[in-house]
Amino acid sequence: MLQGRLALPVIVVAGYPRSGTTSLQTVVRVAYRPHIPEIDTADARFSLWEYPKHSPGSIKGFAEHAAENGHVLCAVREFVDSVTSLVVGRGGKDKVDLEFEKWRWEKWLDVYTHPRVSVIPFTRITSSTPRQLCGSVAHLVGVKPEFPIDESATYDDLMRRVGKGDPDSEKQSNLPSMARSRDLEEARIWVKESLGESEVTRLRDLYAKVSVPQGFN
Repeated sequence: MLQGRLALPVIVVAGYPRSGTTSLQTVVRVAYRPHIPEIDTADARFSLWEYPKHSPGSIKGFAEHAAENGHVLCAVREFVDSVTSLVVGRGGKDKVDLEFEKWRWEKWLDVYTHPRVSVIPFTRITSSTPRQLCGSVAHLVGVKPEFPIDESATYDDLMRRVGKGDPDSEKQSNLPSMARSRDLEEARIWVKESLGESEVTRLRDLYAKVSVPQGFN
């Protein structure tokens, strides 16, 4: 960055866990490499660019201070769906504190409505090919991709190409998998029963207010 090798605008991908951030950041990582500070950290899993992606405070700070030199793309998903996937990904309901996760999810609401943030619903991400999603990113950030994505490319292909993500993990992947269906259904029942009907409705209504899709025709 100090050497002027980072193209503007800087593109940041963010969102609550299990909302499609990995698929979205994979597309950005492949197509917009000059626009991301891909700097290694002590944690081999995350580069400097992606490290704050699940931190609403950090992302909001970037959106406020970067101004026209930065753009945030946020993946958004209903709380029940996200936390259900989180339960499966972490390996059981005993590893998830619902009240804490609900608090974390609601902290993102202010970020999603920030003028320098574009929201992309999880359903849009999973129903789009990487090439289609790349087209929507281009529309949102106002910059053509330096490295266009091939029409036949899949998210798994791209993850393997860049060496990030875990496309072979049934628990960590957000992409459809028959092997995960039973675990997801059991986790969903637990989540909804624990929250109660009125709270599920309240959270769904909050999601509806921030999930207006952008950049899709």
